Amino acid sequence: MNETTFLHDAAFRRMLDQGMATGELLPQIVVTPTYYPTTGEPTGSWENDGDYITDFVQAELCQSLLPAVETAYRTYAAGGRAQDLIDSRQHRAFAGFSMGAITTWSVLEQRLAYFAYFAPMAGDSWTITNDGGLLQPDLTAKKLIAAVKDSQPAPFHIEATVGSQDGTQNSMTPLITRLRQLSTTFDVEHLSYWKDPHGGHTLASATNQFAHAQETFFKKPLP
Repeated sequence: MNETTFLHDAAFRRMLDQGMATGELLPQIVVTPTYYPTTGEPTGSWENDGDYITDFVQAELCQSLLPAVETAYRTYAAGGRAQDLIDSRQHRAFAGFSMGAITTWSVLEQRLAYFAYFAPMAGDSWTITNDGGLLQPDLTAKKLIAAVKDSQPAPFHIEATVGSQDGTQNSMTPLITRLRQLSTTFDVEHLSYWKDPHGGHTLASATNQFAHAQETFFKKPLP
């Protein structure tokens, strides 16, 4: 997948257009970046994409992408400076599907000051190791909890989702369970977990999952 995938998908685009037209979704700017440095996916396995995610989250996202978007359109940010973006975080969300979900957990961990809502769809956190939610759920949860604690006060809400027939729930479920068990910061007010009935690891399910997350994005009061 690349930066055009979702906005070229008819069902996803229709969901956004119709939702905003009917008022079911709040008017919003939707940006679909890729962490790959070129327009085409580099050769090799997506399992080795950790360095791309790190570069995107630590540098490109807040230093280049956010300022470009927030100064090109009329938004809640007063400008493109870091403090402008931080001050307007309650009007900004980050979502991602599959490897995008892994990126979303990374944004939560490292860039909570810039975003208030998160929707990791069909993917866990790889902050400790690949498939960390399955292989190292305790260490992964503890690292996320520590990162959020260090960023407080910064209220947030996570809408974690996955298809009920999607194997990535084997990594997501243990992570979310441990987050809730180890910290009240990740209680149901901060972290919701929803399974798309009959959904697989598909764009169709991703569309359903994004629509579900949108039921609370920018509407649910932050804890």
